[in-house]
Amino acid sequence: MNQVKKPSIWFGVEWDITAKTSGTFKLGYQSKDFEQDVYNDITGLSYMLDMTWKPNTYTKIKLGASRMTRESSQQLTSAFITNTYTVNAEHKITPRTQIKASYTYDNDDIVTAQSRTDKRHNIKLGLDHSLLTWLNISLDYKYIERNSDFAIYNYKANIIGLSLTTKFK
Repeated sequence: MNQVKKPSIWFGVEWDITAKTSGTFKLGYQSKDFEQDVYNDITGLSYMLDMTWKPNTYTKIKLGASRMTRESSQQLTSAFITNTYTVNAEHKITPRTQIKASYTYDNDDIVTAQSRTDKRHNIKLGLDHSLLTWLNISLDYKYIERNSDFAIYNYKANIIGLSLTTKFK
């Protein structure tokens, strides 16, 4: 897939007002022009928000939003626009144990011969515990649901994960 690359233009602001709030917001224009007529060109507004709020020393809340193009792995589909909105929360129960929760909503506008819109909801709940200074254990539950204009692309998933993580210094 040959693509004529055009630069994206971004303007933004970054802040770290207090020890409690920090973030980045960027607003811009994106353009993807493909040499082959089979593929649709994509142009338009793009943005990115990444904000963190720490109401106290043991709680962290992150907000995020973006509108970006993504490359497709499907045949005869060049790229598509994804709008994403996220909320993540972490709370330390003890110095060694924390709970975490997140919610992500994605909306994909896929423009092809048969245009479609996919909406995904992703919910994750988890518990992390530090067994040793170099060894962590995590237990997570994740629920994913995708609704599409075409029923063949709809799905639901329930995932349980258990992981051990090591740190080497």
